[in-house]
Amino acid sequence: MPLDGLERLDGVLLDGLEFCLAAYDALDAMRTKSDGIEELRLLGSPQAKRLTEEVLPIAALIQARYKAGSRLQVRWLSGSQSYDAQLYYRGAVVEALGVPREQFLEVVTAVQKTEHLVREKTNQAGGAFAARGTSREPRTGAIVSVPVAAEHADTARLFVSLILDRVARKAAGGYPADTSLLVNCDLGEVVLEDEWREIAEAVRQSLQGKNTSFVEIALYHHANAIAGVAGRHP
Repeated sequence: MPLDGLERLDGVLLDGLEFCLAAYDALDAMRTKSDGIEELRLLGSPQAKRLTEEVLPIAALIQARYKAGSRLQVRWLSGSQSYDAQLYYRGAVVEALGVPREQFLEVVTAVQKTEHLVREKTNQAGGAFAARGTSREPRTGAIVSVPVAAEHADTARLFVSLILDRVARKAAGGYPADTSLLVNCDLGEVVLEDEWREIAEAVRQSLQGKNTSFVEIALYHHANAIAGVAGRHP
């Protein structure tokens, strides 16, 4: 059964741009509900979680890949199969690069362990500091959020390690041939364009020469461009 509110997307083969339209319509519809902002902020329903962690990253990937010579269709599925979507590429650029025309897509989220507390604190109080300064007080259960100073290099290393850990865990699983991996980088902090390039390059270098079994690995961050870090892509 399709997820309520995501019926236009769930299990339906769509042109890539139609998929994006349906995804953003679903987001707008959820936001306008009386408790929609809270539902999205807390990932408080299967619909909100799938929309935030799977559907919107896929839409961003489509917008980065869909162009002259690289057209694609997508079928996203909410079920428990060993992948999240099916992609169908066509076009001159696809053929020139030898990109598999039919691919499976798995989406995984790289996130700090206490990011859910940031979401909860933000919902309670209207704001919170970053995950590294946010914890739950064991005795009272209250969420404490304080500012934390960090060196730029340490922050970059933290984010790179989060991403590589998620890639390694997914690479150890069993996926169909011609599966791509999209890492939703929910880093919980401001990441500027040059910092994003630095993070992507560090991940790219770490994966170089390694057989992850994925035909492509790409990184998604909501404020930056899709970054391909392994494999071939149009």
